[in-house]
Amino acid sequence: MSQRFRRKPQTLRSRREQIPKLVSSCGHRDGDIHARRGYEVTVGRYILLGSGLLTWGGLAWMGMGRFDTGAHFTYYEAIPAIMLVATTLPAVALWTLLRRSNWSWLGSLWLSLGLIALLPYLFFYTGGM
Repeated sequence: MSQRFRRKPQTLRSRREQIPKLVSSCGHRDGDIHARRGYEVTVGRYILLGSGLLTWGGLAWMGMGRFDTGAHFTYYEAIPAIMLVATTLPAVALWTLLRRSNWSWLGSLWLSLGLIALLPYLFFYTGGM
């Protein structure tokens, strides 16, 4: 390599010393390992939230006008609407309030449990078939 492109050792040393300072100022503890972690977790949360909104919101929308009696209204429209609110709002609140702590996964767990509760509901919603 020619002398023109070779860097001085003092410049390299000073840049190596600056990297931990830059990483710690960004809030990442272990450098580049956690640099993309926040983005990936956010995308996963959006996918989970979207699936919860689409499933419970879709059932509430499909149940509109399908009832003949009060019991049908409760089963086809009220329960999906209540579950939509009961699963998405606490999950978003937990993500927002606990975003800087290690407990923000509770919002994802809450929304996942709401989606798991969809399976027994759909069994009876479709008439058991």
